[in-house]
Amino acid sequence: MQLVMNLSYIANAIDNIATEIFNRQRPEIGELEEPFKKEQVASTVSPHKHNPYGCNILNGLAELVRANTVAILRSTWFDERDHRRMPIEFSVIPSTFIYISGMLQRAIYICGNLSINSRRMLENLNLLKGLNFSELVATALAARGLGRYTAYALMREIAQTVYREGIEFRRVLRSHETVRQYLSDEDIDELLDPKSSLGLIELQIDSTLSEIETSKL
Repeated sequence: MQLVMNLSYIANAIDNIATEIFNRQRPEIGELEEPFKKEQVASTVSPHKHNPYGCNILNGLAELVRANTVAILRSTWFDERDHRRMPIEFSVIPSTFIYISGMLQRAIYICGNLSINSRRMLENLNLLKGLNFSELVATALAARGLGRYTAYALMREIAQTVYREGIEFRRVLRSHETVRQYLSDEDIDELLDPKSSLGLIELQIDSTLSEIETSKL
């Protein structure tokens, strides 16, 4: 039972990755795209589409692994490990390994050949005209003496101005008298820079990749 449970954790992780790629491949988002071969059929009815075929398979296989997990858990309700339970194990355990093996191979291929549209990512970040960084600005104002609730109320007021007039968040901040008492132009630029929100992500990625390489040795 524990073996199948552990394999289901792997399936869930791959399922989450596939779902993320699937969603970000939507034309209205367009940030990621799984590998698409020249001779690959895009869609049976819409030639312009690049359907995330591989991610669909990964999502479906993950459901099968979860179904196997339910079956093996259900088998533990029997009083003894007799012939009522053993056929379930004989079916669930090998099929789960087969599913996971296929998922890992396809996930490695997709992630290794993933198309990343960084330009579209930046465009999507800018759709809200900078308002997606309002929490960072409010936190900075609060930390510099304006106070949490006052800073939040101020950001809510400014956000309504941005929504109503369609102007840039940066422009409103730079011209707002109260904000300028606590933040300089350089402070505002740094707070609204997406790169300033990355934190330790690059270090974490390098650390993870290093651990993977070490485990192969």
